[in-house]
Amino acid sequence: MATFSFVHETFREVPSYPVAVSRFESEAEQRRLLTNKPRRRFEIMSPALTQTQMAAQRDFHQARKGALEDFSFVSPKDGVTYTVRYDGDPEFDYAQATWRIKTKFITVDTDEDA
Repeated sequence: MATFSFVHETFREVPSYPVAVSRFESEAEQRRLLTNKPRRRFEIMSPALTQTQMAAQRDFHQARKGALEDFSFVSPKDGVTYTVRYDGDPEFDYAQATWRIKTKFITVDTDEDA
């Protein structure tokens, strides 16, 4: 499994409970937890990056085929290695000859979590 390596400027960890929402024609909703264990969502913003650094991050994302493949991520908060996937596509922003990347990951259930 590939390991994500990313220099970050800002980092947030947000607990996330996976909820299934069923909507009915009457506009009523039924909600249920898919698991009692919260997932961790990581939100990361890079510092200013060079073209080469940005390309390495873009290539990593493309090699995982976006959110398709899991990868390892070491949290800068606690040093723990988590199995994650992309939660949406990264945002690549270019201004004043530098790149910045905003990306989100979410933990995935593994056999060890069961």
